[in-house]
Amino acid sequence: MPRVVVVNIMERSVRKTGGFHQVVEMLYREPPYERATDRLQIHNLELDKYRKAVDEPASPLQCWLSAICRSQDSQKPLKEVVEMDPKLNEYACHDEGFAQFIERHGFVAATPEVRKAYRRWQYDVMLDKLHEERMAQEQERQLAEGIAEAKIEARAEGKAEGRAEGKEEIIRLLIANEIPDVFLEKMAAEAGISKEKLKELKNVIMKEDNSK
Repeated sequence: MPRVVVVNIMERSVRKTGGFHQVVEMLYREPPYERATDRLQIHNLELDKYRKAVDEPASPLQCWLSAICRSQDSQKPLKEVVEMDPKLNEYACHDEGFAQFIERHGFVAATPEVRKAYRRWQYDVMLDKLHEERMAQEQERQLAEGIAEAKIEARAEGKAEGRAEGKEEIIRLLIANEIPDVFLEKMAAEAGISKEKLKELKNVIMKEDNSK
């Protein structure tokens, strides 16, 4: 097997612990837990950790990551970022691989197809985030309206039977309004209604609905 090195440059961390450079190797999952091969190595470079840990690059790897982060954060071409920083510019003069990376990055980024694909990706990410936020807001609104309406109805119908029966009636109305179980169980616990009683109320409501 030829030697394989995989480098993952990630915007967000996959591990909360450890530094920005995580080295991953393959191990056997059963004892003895030995390394499976020395021909495959994975390097995870986590940019969010790097931004917090390093201000000025002090090693070749940090020069690469600083150039990438600064280009992303400033939305400027990689070549411009390197030319504006004396330390990165000096490193590019002495490291042929880094210099080639800068030139090829500029060439790829300059093609209309890549720019179009990148804008489409940004647009899709923005739409997904907006959709998730709106869905969460709508669920919260519906839940708040359903609980408020159920409480109003329960108060009107349950005052004559006392406070305990009023709480039970609120839960009955919440069940009838098909409030999700996770919220229903929380409301029942706050009202002092046991899980067994809640299950009993659900069965009663279900029978009433089937008889209509």
